[in-house]
Amino acid sequence: MQHWITYLRNNPRRLWIKYHFPDRYRKKHEFAAGKNRYPYTAMGESFLVTYPERVQVRCHRNLSDAEIQAEVARYLDLARSGVVLVSPFISPGEKAVYEACYAEHLKMIRIINRGIDGQFKFPSGRDLEGCYAGFLLVLAPYMEGAPETADVRISRAQCLNLNAFAEDLATI
Repeated sequence: MQHWITYLRNNPRRLWIKYHFPDRYRKKHEFAAGKNRYPYTAMGESFLVTYPERVQVRCHRNLSDAEIQAEVARYLDLARSGVVLVSPFISPGEKAVYEACYAEHLKMIRIINRGIDGQFKFPSGRDLEGCYAGFLLVLAPYMEGAPETADVRISRAQCLNLNAFAEDLATI
């Protein structure tokens, strides 16, 4: 019940954003991006793919807490200087980078492993809020119901595939 109350109280803000920034509420189908011009379904600030400096966030899953903090600091410095961070943000280190950058509303491109092309399919939770706020672009390389999105738990092959999409989008 509290979820619905929060949702309803947030309606005026969402309506204001929808009126003043309608592109942030629209999904873009067949959105070609990256060196290979792969077609994504996109939602959020689509101009992020045109920024001259985009860097892939990639952290090994076996990093220690101290190493993760060092990576977070390194990527935060890059993002604060205007670099757009690109990643599926899967590993614990990548998730920590995402959380730190999200807290400061720094520009990011997130690649997700599920389709958002259906009428009622949107990025989930905070990703959607980041799209509305204009500092996040969510890209879905797969269509809703594609075999790549069928697994309940993401596989190593899928992680590597999503990282390949991030590498294609990165410029440095």
